[in-house]
Amino acid sequence: MKALFVPSMSQLRDPAFLIEQFDQVIARAPRYLGCSSAMTKHAPRYVSAFTNDAHVLLRDKDGVVGAFLNSCRHRNGQIVPVGMVVDGKLIARQGKVLQNGNIMCPWHRWAYSGTDGSLIHAPTFRGEGMLCAQKNKLHTVPLEEFEGLFFEAGKDVASQLSPVMESPGFKKFGIIPFRFGHRMSLFRSESANESFHTVTFMEVFGDTDHVDDIHKDSFDQLVDMNSLFLEYGAHYSVQFVGWREETTTVCDEYDDYRRQVLLRGGVPKYGAVWMAYGPNMTFEWYPLGLDKHGEEQHAFVVSVCVPDGIKSKTVVEFFFPESVLAAESDEHPGIVRALYAAYNVTVEEDRFLVNSMENGRRTLVAEGKGSDLIGPAHAHQEGCVTHYWNLLGGYLEDIKPTSELVVA
Repeated sequence: MKALFVPSMSQLRDPAFLIEQFDQVIARAPRYLGCSSAMTKHAPRYVSAFTNDAHVLLRDKDGVVGAFLNSCRHRNGQIVPVGMVVDGKLIARQGKVLQNGNIMCPWHRWAYSGTDGSLIHAPTFRGEGMLCAQKNKLHTVPLEEFEGLFFEAGKDVASQLSPVMESPGFKKFGIIPFRFGHRMSLFRSESANESFHTVTFMEVFGDTDHVDDIHKDSFDQLVDMNSLFLEYGAHYSVQFVGWREETTTVCDEYDDYRRQVLLRGGVPKYGAVWMAYGPNMTFEWYPLGLDKHGEEQHAFVVSVCVPDGIKSKTVVEFFFPESVLAAESDEHPGIVRALYAAYNVTVEEDRFLVNSMENGRRTLVAEGKGSDLIGPAHAHQEGCVTHYWNLLGGYLEDIKPTSELVVA
């Protein structure tokens, strides 16, 4: 893949580029809010950590999912509080949904329609006061759904992601990319404040050249990097790698995960699949072996790197088939906990690499080498890095004159 856009060190360390311009890039990109599997029959609401708890996804009594800003129109408290303590227990991402599918603010018991956000109950208001209060409905957010994934409407996500559903790579491995209709459930949602910027995170995500060295005792012992192949779309790139049949020196976490997969049906068709979407979003698929019907199962991980000035916040959610989650617990850990532990080993190793790259680039700028361009990317092992820079360059062309871009 030819590099059409290559940023310089100064651009990557310049707050004007990292904050002003990249914020405009993010504003032009699809904004992910959450997925259908985060809402269950017993907890039909979900606060989006991907937007710093600003949005509530709510499945109404008819099964329709709507989105509202997480602010009551009375005193403006979060209508679905995050981190509220009830009876000595921390209640995370929970709110009171009534039996009829409506939602009630826990602070003063104002209740709103779960369908359109209109006010239906304000206990201390009567007569003219109630008529005045009824003008205050929750702020609704139009949604676009794609295969169970919810985005703010207006960015035509379907046209960007539909080609993934026809991907030769996914078909080869028997993976339905976004398989939320097959009883997938949210296992865990977590976030972390990072010292690196989103663009560096996405660059490392698209780079497989470091796997043999940085992950030599962990992820490299799971996958066969010699089988790597790539697919590109206008707004995404996908990396596919096979399963590694034999290991050398492997850490305990990956040894446990490999063993758990093999116990559930032998050697899987693939080792891992990971996909970059837009300027700051990723999807990942990992094998879980076979179910009782002999069907391949997989875990699904979705991540968003949210810019925060020259730093960022990473938000990650892990999804597993309901049957797999039901078969284990913290007291009786199995493949879910094994994959989660292995995944976090790789996260820490990648975090070390991303921060090292940030420090190295900071050194070049401080020593007067800010005009240096990012180094060349290997056509295959780092092909997704080039794809990402070209994608970013396309967004930037809409923000500033093309003459100001650095062309390779």
